[in-house]
Order: sequence, then structure tokens, then C-alpha cells
Amino acid sequence: MCSSDLVLTPDIYSETLKVVQLISLDVNKILIVMLNSVGVNSELLFEIPYEGNQEDLNRISTYITKKLKGQPVEAFNGGLLEDAQKTLPEYKDILSRIKEEMTNLKDHQQQNHKLMMKGMSKMLKLPEFQNITYTQKVMAMLEENKILLHMLKKIADEKTDRVIIGKESSVAELEDCSLVLSPYITQNKSMGVLGVLGPKRMSYPVVVPMVTR
Repeated sequence: MCSSDLVLTPDIYSETLKVVQLISLDVNKILIVMLNSVGVNSELLFEIPYEGNQEDLNRISTYITKKLKGQPVEAFNGGLLEDAQKTLPEYKDILSRIKEEMTNLKDHQQQNHKLMMKGMSKMLKLPEFQNITYTQKVMAMLEENKILLHMLKKIADEKTDRVIIGKESSVAELEDCSLVLSPYITQNKSMGVLGVLGPKRMSYPVVVPMVTR
């Protein structure tokens, strides 16, 4: 029976932060380096309206690293740095730029999850998709990706296999479809999701073991 294969690929930005380092490059120029747990750097160079020194920057680096270490970028919110801004008010400008950079990284992650789909053309030949209006709605939803990405991300976070049949998805466009989803896990960390999207009458005894094994 025809179906479409789905894969939510790993995203390095979901890795947790390891260290935040501030480096003085000139009298009023600072480099912020954020290193995540897989060794990927994010760097930001900016100017401050006063003279900074490396000793103060090391103090800020240590404080911020303690606050953010182990936190995934996707979980970041401005509140994580509020205490730092209260404790180190003289460095409010620097902390604001770190907050801005963290927000940018979070937005980048959310916009760049990759959803790979294969086999849609074959699935559209099934009786369930002979209704052109319904098929157009399904295709529009799949092309936009947001609904499926949210669903697959939840499965990845829960680290649990799921079979979602028809209206169980709470997505009107998928009421005549079923999803068989399984996260793929490495060292107890969910790296993505494998899945099959097909009609409700799909052969579950065949499809489920193929996806979840």
C-alpha cells in the first residue's frame, strides 16, 4: 500500500550550550563566542561605548556560563539573563547583546528544522486522495511543514513511538490519514524522527515494525 516516508533530521542547534566566552579584542570591541556540546561555535563581534577589560569579561563569562550551561538553545527565554542583568548592571549592554544573539540562534533553529518526505506522488493515487479539494488542503499543509514539524518535534522530545490514526492527530487535513512515528535515539538523546504517512487503512502489522524496529 502506498504511503509517504517522513524524516525529521537532527539539528545541531538543539544541542545544549557548553560555554559562553567574552574576549576583548580592542579597547571597546568584544567578541562573544558560544560553544555548544557538539563543538559548534557561534560568534558575535560588537562595540561597547566604554572601555572593557578582560578580567571583567572573564567574570561575566563565568557567570553567564553557569546560568546557561546545559540549556538547549530552543529552551532559551529572556528570563534566563534577567538575574545576570540585575547582578551585573554595569554590563547591561553586553548582556543585552548576548540575549539578542541567543534569541537569533533560537529563531534560526526553529526556522531550519528539516523535514524530508518521499513517496507523496504514489500516495496521491490512492482513493482517499481522489477528492481534489481535500488533496489540495493536505498538500498545502505538508508544503508549509509547520504542523508536521511541531508534531514530529513533540515525538522526538517524548522519545516514544506513536501511531496516530485519523482525527487523533487533531489536524483536519489528516483526518483520513494515519501516522506511524518513531524517534531515533543515540546515547539516550533523541536525534530526529522516522515516520510513515498513509491512509487509515494502511497495513499496521507491516508498517509499524518497519518504522519502530
